[in-house]
This record gives sequence, structure tokens and C-alpha cells, in this order.
Amino acid sequence: MLPIVINIFYLKINSVENASAINIGENYLVDWTNADKRNQGYGQNLGDGSDFVASRYIVDDRDGVDAPTYKQSLHQGDQQNLLGRHE
Repeated sequence: MLPIVINIFYLKINSVENASAINIGENYLVDWTNADKRNQGYGQNLGDGSDFVASRYIVDDRDGVDAPTYKQSLHQGDQQNLLGRHE
């Protein structure tokens, strides 16, 4: 798969991941959630002309659950109140 590259005038975006958003102007991202877990001993290197040199890493992940998450969606009326709209 080809890498994602987005150019908006002087803004260059090399990576869009995990519920990412590029918002311009007035935006209401209601009920926007994300939960993600990765084991990356060396992380990510997504910049232009950058490289890892002589990298060493160890990942020790013995636990079963690192960050338990719970998602509860808002009801329609709660969303309207959050946006300042009243019926």
C-alpha cells in the first residue's frame, strides 16, 4: 500500500491513523472516540529524510490489559445540548 501524503498549502501530512481528523473551519466532532494499543519498541519515524540508525529495542509486555476502555454514546438530546441547541 502506498503511504498517505496530504499537502494543504504549506502543511504536509505524512500519516493519518486511528480516528485522525484534519479539520478546517468550524467543526463539531460529537461522540468522537478512539482506543488503540501498540507495542512498538522503536516507535514510528514518519518525517521526510529521517531514518533510524543502529536502533536497539526491547518490549516487555507481560500484562494482559494495559488500558481498559469503556465507550458510552450520548443520547440524541445530550448531543443537542452539547452543541448548544435546544428543542
